[in-house]
Amino acid sequence: MGKFSRLKKTFLIAGLFVVSTVQATSIEESYVNSVNAVIGLTADDYIGAGSYTLPDQAEMDIYHLPLTNHFDPFYEDINVYINGAVGYSEIEQISPFGVLQMRMKLFKLGGGVRYQPTPQWRISLGVSLIYTELRNTMDYESNDIQRSFYEQGIDSLVNTKQTNWTREYTFQTRYEDEIEGFIPYFDGEYELYKTESTLQLDSVVKVDSVMELAHIKIGSFTPVLGTFKQRSIRLEGKYGYTWMFGDFRDALSSDYYQTYSAFMHFNAISQEDWLKNIYFISEWTEGKGFDGYNAGVGMEFNF
Repeated sequence: MGKFSRLKKTFLIAGLFVVSTVQATSIEESYVNSVNAVIGLTADDYIGAGSYTLPDQAEMDIYHLPLTNHFDPFYEDINVYINGAVGYSEIEQISPFGVLQMRMKLFKLGGGVRYQPTPQWRISLGVSLIYTELRNTMDYESNDIQRSFYEQGIDSLVNTKQTNWTREYTFQTRYEDEIEGFIPYFDGEYELYKTESTLQLDSVVKVDSVMELAHIKIGSFTPVLGTFKQRSIRLEGKYGYTWMFGDFRDALSSDYYQTYSAFMHFNAISQEDWLKNIYFISEWTEGKGFDGYNAGVGMEFNF
């Protein structure tokens, strides 16, 4: 098998920045690490689409549609909320072994509790269940590579359809205040993802993986700049820094990323308007070895 024999001591990270040979414990663990990494980049708070350049000559396109609704307080300053999302991701990587394509569908449903002890400060706790379906296809560079992957049981991972269940736990805190028309704010967030996968390789293998993200975000809204069709117009700028822990860090080969975001908000002037706010976003993300651009639109509703 010549140069392909070294694959016996390595594994393939199927699904994300894959087909590079790197030292690790198992093919199965690398696969689930990659699932978590894709979830971390796909599950977002606003409707949008984006493209990312990832390590090892990989490109990723994402599309997501989230929805969150906060209900009226049921006890003083405490209310519950529900959230959900659908998402779709495509990843393509060119390597010496061939071209790997991954397509992932994401469905998310959850909820939580929000406490607002003061008009400026609020705290949220939430939990969500995320279902993902992945389809991987590999266009091999040569028949020798394909035969080598078959012999080592890797082909069943790069040409397959898998399903995964992820539990997401979140903690968020936000402080904001108005100063001469400006509204500066600070956000702190922690997210924990636990993914369980059942892989059909030479035998049925169950694998667990854990990913943790910690975010800090600072930003500000401008004063009202004008009106348009019974809506007030504000701009918003935001900077975010994210620490990555666990399998997300391993899959991306990075322990952080930064985001730079710009928004334009169109807030309803009337309290009776069912569409409370609609906003447009442009966002740049960069980390150690990867970067990407995201653009989208978000909406807040009155129910």
